Amino acid sequence: MYLSVLMVKDNYGRFQNIANALVEDKIASTYTWILQCLMKATDNIVPKAFWTDSKLGLINAVSQIFLTMPHFYCLFHIWQNIIKNLKSKLELRFHTFSKAFYLCRNVLSIELFEQRWVFMINEFPECEHYITRALYGNRISWAKAYMPFQFNSGIQSTQSVKSFNGFIKRSLNSASTLCDIAETIDKRHQEEFKYCQLTDIKVKYTPIGLPHLSFQFFSNVDAIIVKFLSPFILSLQRYQISQSFTYEGQLTSYLFENLQAETIDDNFIEEVVDKPQITLKAILDGIDTSNIIEVWRIIRIGGISSKENLAALFSDGTHICTCIESITKGIICHHFWRVMLYSSTARFHISIIPIRWYKDEILMKLDDILDNSPVLTALESSTEVNTTSRTVDFTLQSLRQLQGSCHKENAQRIIPQRNRFGVAFSTAKTAINIALETGSDTELVKLLKDFILNKQRSRDGDGIESKIINVVVESNSQIVSLQENLINQTTNPYVTKIRGALRLLV
Repeated sequence: MYLSVLMVKDNYGRFQNIANALVEDKIASTYTWILQCLMKATDNIVPKAFWTDSKLGLINAVSQIFLTMPHFYCLFHIWQNIIKNLKSKLELRFHTFSKAFYLCRNVLSIELFEQRWVFMINEFPECEHYITRALYGNRISWAKAYMPFQFNSGIQSTQSVKSFNGFIKRSLNSASTLCDIAETIDKRHQEEFKYCQLTDIKVKYTPIGLPHLSFQFFSNVDAIIVKFLSPFILSLQRYQISQSFTYEGQLTSYLFENLQAETIDDNFIEEVVDKPQITLKAILDGIDTSNIIEVWRIIRIGGISSKENLAALFSDGTHICTCIESITKGIICHHFWRVMLYSSTARFHISIIPIRWYKDEILMKLDDILDNSPVLTALESSTEVNTTSRTVDFTLQSLRQLQGSCHKENAQRIIPQRNRFGVAFSTAKTAINIALETGSDTELVKLLKDFILNKQRSRDGDGIESKIINVVVESNSQIVSLQENLINQTTNPYVTKIRGALRLLV
């Protein structure tokens, strides 16, 4: 028996267990059933994104139930699988391969990714079979250049599930019953609820200490985020404001970065502070750049770090930074807070932060409170220097466009064929079972034959005779086998060799 665990990240920044399934196997139909039950229990709420390890059955199930939802692979599992499958093959060359892999995975340009992938294949041909089969077809789920920029709460792995599984294993043994499992999970839920209560009590009754930098320099903003944000998210947002004072900014006229800049080769790029997570060119693809008022170059004070980020300000109040934390994590980054101290064009409204991070009591009366929330600046127009005089119509239209962008066309284009086959086969299997149960298999066969004929005509042209296997069904109880026809049509069979000596069973 296997325990499948589903976790979500709540508005306290903690991972909460929302569903569990005890199943007999790990095949696609089982995972499909689990996800269908999840959709039914949540009134068909589709997740913003989904993180799993790279089990084929689970991948097919997710692609079938959540057709347009981004599906990401756990980076920790990807690297562990690479070590497991390739380290023994490469031996002393594995360190060199790891650098090449990180350079390929972390690059922000699709063109450069493809170039570096070809280079990696040529340099390490013994790895080609594994990385092509296991990784390349699913590159949209792990390669930085292909991954869509959208809200993901900063999640990169499924470690929270492993942690929850570890808690369950420590509390149970081989003699435990199903009731014991249910009691252990309920106990965990109660502990998580008590943690949220304790956090609220600390915020409410803890004496106020030294004034926070956000209160001193962004007093109006601080009052708003204290009102709206849950305690943990509030602490993260205040930390970003504090960090902004260690940076400096300059107005710049260039929009696009040097794609050949140094790429991290010893870790995943998400782990590196201040490293741009996307190019400005990629963000602005499909967006009217004439609405950009200012572009700022933000870097650490005193040249402590050579990593720089670009922050663009739009005429509709939107700001975009190449760290994309405002989009992916829902936290306004320290780069933007630095820009706010330079320019009155940079403006803040609480709706920039996703409602996921709001307090529960705010969500109950959200519309009225949002309408009455002010648009704030850190500077008066007369005090800013070296900035433009264009007015800002605060609609956040460009931000909403970015938040709704998931690169669905690119995703559909590179979904591996085996995943599409899994979805199509599962759907066909369901249709066959229903047809046999209702006695309408003749109707289904006719529909399929018409579909095949139409597609072959559109592919080959009306003048070319289509090759269709004719199946005659005389009654519901008589179905002609296609095995002989399929065997005759197989021109290049794939032979599986059985390892070990043949055994004679008597």
